[in-house]
This record gives sequence, structure tokens and C-alpha cells, in this order.
Amino acid sequence: MKSAEGPSHSYISAPLVLRLTRLLVGLLAVFALSKPSDAQLLPAGDSFTNIAQPGTNFGGNVSLKVESSTTKRVYIEFSLSGLPTGTAGSQVSKATLILFPNTVNSIGTFDLFRVTSSWNEATLTFNNAPTLAGTADVSGVSVTIPNEFVTLDITPLVRNWVDGVLPNNGVALVPSAGSAISVFFDSKEAIATSHPAQLLIFLQNQGPVGPVGPQGPQGPQGTTGPQGPQGNPGAAGQAGPQGSTGPAGPQGPQGPQGLPYNPARVAILHWYSANHTATFTVGNQPNFMAFDGANMWVANLTDNTVTKLRASDGTTLGTFPVGSAPTGVAFDGANIWVTNQNDNTVTKLRASDGTTLGTFPVGSNPIGVVFDGANIWVANLSSNTVTELRAGDGAPLGTFAVGSGPFTLAFDGANVWVANAKSNNVTELRASDGASLGTFAAGNRPWGIAFDGANIWVTNYTDGTASKLRASDGATLGTFVVGSEAEGVVFDGANIWVANNLNGTVTELQTSDGTALGTFSVGNRPGILAFDGANIWVTHADNTISKL
Repeated sequence: MKSAEGPSHSYISAPLVLRLTRLLVGLLAVFALSKPSDAQLLPAGDSFTNIAQPGTNFGGNVSLKVESSTTKRVYIEFSLSGLPTGTAGSQVSKATLILFPNTVNSIGTFDLFRVTSSWNEATLTFNNAPTLAGTADVSGVSVTIPNEFVTLDITPLVRNWVDGVLPNNGVALVPSAGSAISVFFDSKEAIATSHPAQLLIFLQNQGPVGPVGPQGPQGPQGTTGPQGPQGNPGAAGQAGPQGSTGPAGPQGPQGPQGLPYNPARVAILHWYSANHTATFTVGNQPNFMAFDGANMWVANLTDNTVTKLRASDGTTLGTFPVGSAPTGVAFDGANIWVTNQNDNTVTKLRASDGTTLGTFPVGSNPIGVVFDGANIWVANLSSNTVTELRAGDGAPLGTFAVGSGPFTLAFDGANVWVANAKSNNVTELRASDGASLGTFAAGNRPWGIAFDGANIWVTNYTDGTASKLRASDGATLGTFVVGSEAEGVVFDGANIWVANNLNGTVTELQTSDGTALGTFSVGNRPGILAFDGANIWVTHADNTISKL
């Protein structure tokens, strides 16, 4: 991306997205919570029953339907095997059930009941439905708006499951008495949207083990026991002298080719290679990228379009017009947001089909954009400000002063971080009200910015380095050499990746200490990086993107 006021070769790093295909969108709900969960459990089974089709099984449906008119009930079961061994119910400080309503045909309320007998997703019907507890564990849960997560506190029930006081047969969602509710929730089979139910369990420490008490008095001698079994044979004697070498045998057939995995990645359980696997043509001068849980979206600066590619194979699913000089891209869980550098606007597109839902004014020369779980934040390069918009309708919620030349943005779960390319620092804003929490030194021309779960990483374009700052207080924890013209940066769930524009390479750094795990040749002028839950995507100056 070229900007009269920004760095040259300005390929802007895609903001963090919830990581793992399912993990990615699950994080949107988790951002609302105070700390990361100790266990994030997905359903072992989910289905629903329908009194109008009493013998039909709906275990493979992509939606779970709660509806009063046809007495549709939803059943969800979670395995607790993901908890640490020996976990007691008293250690469960909070257990939250998260649901995602993809359709609301009729608003209303439902109740959550404990299931008291066993059932199976593959065979469940209305005729063989399991029994439920006599009273609801949670009553009157209201659902009024689609595509907004619904949370239920089921801490007492989960504690009883953990202790074995009650059998874990899951829960049932039942229309409340008198309610006209008709709501569809994402099931675990909803691969296209990937918002299955989740059970987040938070554990509290029980304190350190106390010192060993004093030894008690010796007890009286017991009676002689029966004779034990015969012991094992004694150790073998010394080996005799080695015999002479026999003749060489015939050469065996050639074995299969070894795995192409990078050993450093195998050691951290990333079972894919850091090799250039494919290249795909997009529009002219590709910029920011964002992953929507199934597809990669790319802003094409000089075409005034965005391209949507299927992440699994790179097939182009569509190219959609936006404003002039589209640059930044972000995903809000349902829609794609694009900054239009020359128009001083952002465009909102429906991710499912690319339909334009609105265009909204922001500051001068908007570049980076990020979603905080509720609102959209835009960096205005020439205004030295950041604009906050409500994701639901694009309404402006505030404009906040930052450093000089705000370029890219990252969200850490509570605060928004801004890389200020002209003042060589980063600004931290509180997401709830935009208050400035501090400005912290970075390198020369900070360019890309990313969050690794604990720290903020900033690429320094002129220095060819990446700086690591502690998110809690902005303290610099290290500066690490990468390549020339360090631009895009992204976190893959374990390590940090940096695009070295002038070298035609990307560098992978270990997050704990900045150790370089490898530098990989990717081709012409790599700029922007994005992660799709399995692979790193890279934009190039020759109007292509590559997948590693």
C-alpha cells in the first residue's frame, strides 16, 4: 500500500482473529469475561427434538431449534475430560454456557434444565427423549437479537457434575411457559459459521500444600503374613566375547519420503510445514487481510475492491466494490469492515455474500481497523486520532487523540493498542471509554502490531526489528532483529511471524524469548500477514497472496 503520509510498501498487518477456526469466533464471547478460561469445552453431542416429527433425528443439523409452537427442545452435552486431573467441584469459580443465535424468528424466553438420563446425538428423537429435572437450573433466558452471544451461568450444576454428585447427561433448552420463542442456535456441525455452544470453566487455586506433619508413634507389631511368591531371577552374567562380523546382507528397498515438517514446529505441536504451499491471484496492490472463520478477505488498494477467497483451497468466491483506496480489513463475527483511505470512510459488508450494509465517515486517511468484541476502531493516519464506531449500525461513539501517524491497531481483550508510525511509539486506549492509559516507546517507524495473549509485538520498519512490550504495563521486554523493512506481524497461537518486505522473507519468532525459529523465502515484497487457524497468509507486490 502506498500512502503519501505513511511508510512506503505499506502492507498492513491483519488484526488478531480468533485463532483457530472455532477458537477464532469463540473469542468474541470470551473478550467479555475478566480472564481466560481454564477450560473451553465444545459439545460432545448436540441435537433437538420436534413433536411434529416425533421419530426424526436432527443430530446432523447445523442449527439447534428452540420453538414453542412445535415444542422444539435442544439437548447439549459436554465432556469434562478436558479439566485437569483431580479437579474438585469447589475449585470451579465460574462456569458459563455460551450460545450463538443465528436466527430469531420470534423473540421470547427459554429455560435450562438438567438432563437426568442418557441420550445419543445420532439416535435422539422426540419419542426417545431423555428425562429432565423437575425444576429449571436457569429460567427466563431472553433472546431478542440474532448474531449476539447469549451467556448462562451454570456454576452450581457444573460443580455437581465435577464432584459426581449428579450424573453429567448435559442440559436441555426448553421454551418457557407462555413464551412464543422461535430461535435457531449454531450447532457443532455449523462449519460455515463455526459458533457452536461452548462451556467456559474457570478454576480457582486452593492454596499451596501445607508442610508434612510430624511422624506418629510406632504401632504394635502385626502377625506374620503368609510366605510371598518366588522372587524374580537374578541378574544375567557377563556377556561373552563378540563374534566375528558376518557378511553384509542385500540392500533393502528405498523407504518412503520423510515428512516435510520443520522440526522446530513439530516440537510445539504445529503439524504443518513452514513451506510455501500455494499462490493465488487477487486484485491490484493487495493490502490488509482478515479471516472470517472460513474465508480470507483481501483489500485491493488500486482496484477499489475486496476479494474473498476460500481458505481451504484459495478459490476466489467473489470480488466486491468498496470505497477509494481500500486498505484495512477486520471481521466482527458476521461482517467485514474495510477502511477507504481516499474517501475517509469505512465500508461494512455482510460476510456471507459480500452485500454492502453501509458506509460510514471517520477521520482523515483511515488505515488500520480492529474489532473489540462490540465496536469497530479505525486509525486515522492524517488526523492523529482513532475513531470508535458501534458495530451494529456504524454510529460514531468517539474520536480519541493518539500519537503522530497512527497506522495499525490491535486489541488485547480490554484495551486497544495503536502503532504511531511518525512518533515512534504506541498508545494504549481503554476500550470501554477511549481513555489513554499510556504511550510507550517503540523502534523507528513502528508499522505492524499484534497481541500474543500476554504481550504486544510491534514491527519497526526502518530498524528491521520487532519490539515486545508487556501488555499489563507497556514495559519493553526485548527488541529482536528480523529482516529489512519489517512490516506485517501476526500471532499464530504459539509464535510471532514478521514480513520482511525488502528481503522477500518472513521470520518466525518464539514468543517467550524472541528466539528466531526460522526465516522463510516467500517471494516478491511480502507485506501483510494473516493467520487462518492452520496457515500463514502473505500479500505480495505482484498482486498475489501466498499460503504457508
